[in-house]
Amino acid sequence: MEWDLFKKGFDDPSSVVHPFTIVPLLGQIFLLISLFLRKPNKVLIVMGIGSLGLLLGLLSIIGLIGSNWKIFVSSLPFLIFSYLLIRKSFRRNN
Repeated sequence: MEWDLFKKGFDDPSSVVHPFTIVPLLGQIFLLISLFLRKPNKVLIVMGIGSLGLLLGLLSIIGLIGSNWKIFVSSLPFLIFSYLLIRKSFRRNN
């Protein structure tokens, strides 16, 4: 999907400029950058998770409202893992 975004972005940039495509893509880039850092920056990780969490949170709300349990359940692993990761990283500091 990212390859299609990059390919269409060079051909027709107006077709990919939308908050629900740009913000999660930036979140993935933030997480990819923090993956290769020697000491990952917690702010960068939280920004990446938050950017991706906006899209997946919206998907889970759509699944609940539309009574489509498959959409809701498919977004739960990311949301649960993100919550546990952020909770663990902030608890370690205190």
